[in-house]
Amino acid sequence: MSELQVEVCREVARQILGYSRALFPFFVLHDFTHSENICCNLCELAKLFGITEWELNLLKMAAYLHDIGMALPPLVIDELNINIENVLRDIKKENRERMRGKINCFSRFIENNYVRLGKHALTAVEDAARLVRLLHPFISSSFIRRHLRDEIGVNLPQEVELLCRYHNSKTPIPSSDERLRRLVMALRLADSMDFTWARGKYFFTIAWRQCLLDAVDQLKHWAFKLSVEDVRVRGDSITVKMSDGASRASVLGVLLFEVANNFYEDWREIYSCGLETRVVVSKGGNRVEVTGFIEALNSAYKRVVQGYGGFDSSREFENICSRLEGAVESGMLDRLRDAHRRWRRESCAPEVSIFDALALAVSKGVDIDDVVDRILSTCVNAPVRERIKHLF
Repeated sequence: MSELQVEVCREVARQILGYSRALFPFFVLHDFTHSENICCNLCELAKLFGITEWELNLLKMAAYLHDIGMALPPLVIDELNINIENVLRDIKKENRERMRGKINCFSRFIENNYVRLGKHALTAVEDAARLVRLLHPFISSSFIRRHLRDEIGVNLPQEVELLCRYHNSKTPIPSSDERLRRLVMALRLADSMDFTWARGKYFFTIAWRQCLLDAVDQLKHWAFKLSVEDVRVRGDSITVKMSDGASRASVLGVLLFEVANNFYEDWREIYSCGLETRVVVSKGGNRVEVTGFIEALNSAYKRVVQGYGGFDSSREFENICSRLEGAVESGMLDRLRDAHRRWRRESCAPEVSIFDALALAVSKGVDIDDVVDRILSTCVNAPVRERIKHLF
């Protein structure tokens, strides 16, 4: 496999991925820089995964192209004839009905089981963006298969399309191809490692107001990243380095939302396959290996979001909102509260949890240390609290 193929994919990403920021301003960046970061992560993971130079080039091509489905015009996506039943067949059985329910929430964009954005995309921009975000692995792979190979004049290995198709953890990796499985896991992990400040750097200049206007459920995807300096492979560990001045609410958001929720699922898959990569979180002079209790942190995250085990999530959500009064325009705060209530009662409503309120408080510098203390004491078990206390 030649360097020319990698460079062509890099140039395609440079030209096209910038449009994702214009099309989806409230989603955390799926741009060219994100693809470059994944390539850097893959280079660091190569030794841990036993990845050859040929395989690394294959992964780099997929890294540049995997999110291209989020940067295509609606009419181009329509021409790809994305079939919903084919999509669902590619979803893990345990996630299939949930995925079907999510897709059904966007029924206005589905005609005879095919995605059709053109008629409604301009009048329902937010919903169209959410459907594309949901289906983008399948859109990316279809675009590569049907258009990209011919347009760029360079033959791409079929594995590139497959890696893009399976890069989301909701799709099962074909068990019959062990090499493909290993490469997909590497791509997923490299992707999920990109949760540093660089990916959230436009939050204050562009995204936070757009989130409060159109997509308050995205607040948690932006704000906590700003306190993460880097996520790097060091030896046999993946180390999450937080800034020394990170607030206690930021530390909580990084530990529970970024590490134990977003990163955890992709890390767990490779760990269960015997690729035992440790996970370390550091802040200042304190380093805490969370490998042995990351599952407990994941359970704590779910407890905080759903509000069980003695923790009243909705009451604490309102508590944070009351602290934000005066720091955020009242109309925008009303949208946050309304979106939270909608999520509690409507199955199709985006998830607007206490972590979105935490994220907004972090971004506005509002003191909510007492809420953080109640979350830790109620939702995180005592042995784990003892292990992570120095990070706070």
